[in-house]
Amino acid sequence: MKATSYFIFVLSFLLILLSCSDDSDILSPIAEFKYRSIAYKSLTDQQKESITHAWQDAYVEQGNYQTGKYSPHFIVINSNHKLGFSLIDENTRIDLDQSLIAVSFGTKDAILLGPITVIINPKKENVIGFVGRN
Repeated sequence: MKATSYFIFVLSFLLILLSCSDDSDILSPIAEFKYRSIAYKSLTDQQKESITHAWQDAYVEQGNYQTGKYSPHFIVINSNHKLGFSLIDENTRIDLDQSLIAVSFGTKDAILLGPITVIINPKKENVIGFVGRN
């Protein structure tokens, strides 16, 4: 019985270590909170009032920057999910395939307009753009 308990403990410990490996596609809970906070601070008072859930529950996704024919700036979350966005400052320099963060807040008008989505440059930890709402 003691050997079985020890084996289960060691196996659990190894699984935890493997799950904490450096996987660039997965953000840590601490990083997600940081990006939520940066995004929330960038919102206007009116936008903050329209949020339906706690800002700490905003949806955070990591993707890569691309340009395209129909949208000059977009973030590719995965091959099936692309978000076009507008830059706050058109002089902002972004490299192709640079990692970006999208933070989305559900709002009272989300059914009509979509969520409020803020685009963050994780290197500089600043807001660089917003996804247009319908």
